[in-house]
Order: sequence, then C-alpha cells, then structure tokens
Amino acid sequence: PTASPQPTASPEPTSEAAATEEPEAEPAELAPDQRAEVAVQVVNGGGATGAAGAATATLTEQSFQPRDPADAVAAVDRTEIVHRDGQQVAARTVASTLDVDDAQLRVPADDDPNWAAFGNDLDVLVVLGPPLP
Repeated sequence: PTASPQPTASPEPTSEAAATEEPEAEPAELAPDQRAEVAVQVVNGGGATGAAGAATATLTEQSFQPRDPADAVAAVDRTEIVHRDGQQVAARTVASTLDVDDAQLRVPADDDPNWAAFGNDLDVLVVLGPPLP
C-alpha cells in the first residue's frame, strides 16, 4: 500500500519574518541627542573671513559640540566634508546642517594635508571653500 499524499499548508509570510530578512536601513541623519558625540571641526580653506566661526555656531545650535574653528593648512576649491570611515551618517548630518551637498562628502586621502593636521581624533572635518558665485 502506498501512502496517500497529505496536503501541506503553504507558509504565509509574516511581517515579522520579512523584517528579520531585510538588513536594517542606515538612518539618513543622526538624531539631535546623538550629535554631541560626533568629533567635528570646521576649518577655513578659502571661505569668507569668519565663515568657519559662523559654521561652527550653526553646528552648535543644532546640538553638535564642535571644536574651535581654525584656518586650514591647505586651501580647497570648494567646501569638503571629510569623514573617518564608518562616519557617513555623521558626515551627512553635518553636511545637511550646513547646507552642503552630499556629493562633497569623502573619506580622507592618504596625503590630505588638512586631515593630517586636524583629523587625527575627529570623526568629521569640514573644510570650507570659497563661496559659490
């Protein structure tokens, strides 16, 4: 005698199962209560006089605790947001706060003189360039 096939129930997807299968999305920006943990500094690499101080004040108003502004050791053609590897969300949050395009975010090059001078213990370094015409 052969066994008759038993009907099997199709497993129905549950929202819990779907949630565990997909990787958790990285947040677009840091929440205000996380911003004080970001080691950030603004340096002037060709921006208007006082621009680094103004940008530092803006970051402070938005819950960051930036280091004192300084002059860059090397001028830049446009504003750059340089960040330590793994600090992309922090860098995007800084860029958004300062109205800088995400296309200007980057990890430091090995020979980046501004990162060498300031970035040793930073998560994010803002190097302000000249104002756009």
